[in-house]
Amino acid sequence: LYWGRFELDKLKEMFFTEAEIERCTATKGDLLVCEGGDIGRAAIWPYDYDICIQNHIHRLRAYAPVCTKFFYYLFYLYKNAGWIGGKGIGIQGLSSNAIHLLLFPLPPLAEQEKIVEEIEKVFPVVSGL
Repeated sequence: LYWGRFELDKLKEMFFTEAEIERCTATKGDLLVCEGGDIGRAAIWPYDYDICIQNHIHRLRAYAPVCTKFFYYLFYLYKNAGWIGGKGIGIQGLSSNAIHLLLFPLPPLAEQEKIVEEIEKVFPVVSGL
C-alpha cells in the first residue's frame, strides 16, 4: 500500500478465519490507510475483486454518498501537514480510535467532486509526481 497505488507482485498469503473475513475484506472503492510504517498513507482499492487485508491497514468504507477520492486527498493533506501521525512508545501507529477522532470537512457531494477535479488538475505539479 503506497500513496494512491498498490504493489501486489510480492504479496504473501495468510489464513483468515470466517469471523475475520467480514472485518478484513476490502472491496472496490474502499479507502485503505496504513496504521504503521508511513502512518496515514492511503490508497483506494481499485480492483473488481476483493482482497483480505491484515490488521495494520484500516479499511474506511462510506455508508453514505461521499467522494472517496476527496477523503484520500484529505488524508494526504493531513499527513503532509503533520496533523496525523503515530502514537505510542517504540513502534508507533495510527489507531482506529485516532482515526475516529479526526475531524473532516464534509461539503455536499457535488462540491467534493468539484474539489477533487481541481486537486487532480494541479496534484502532479504540487506533489512532485
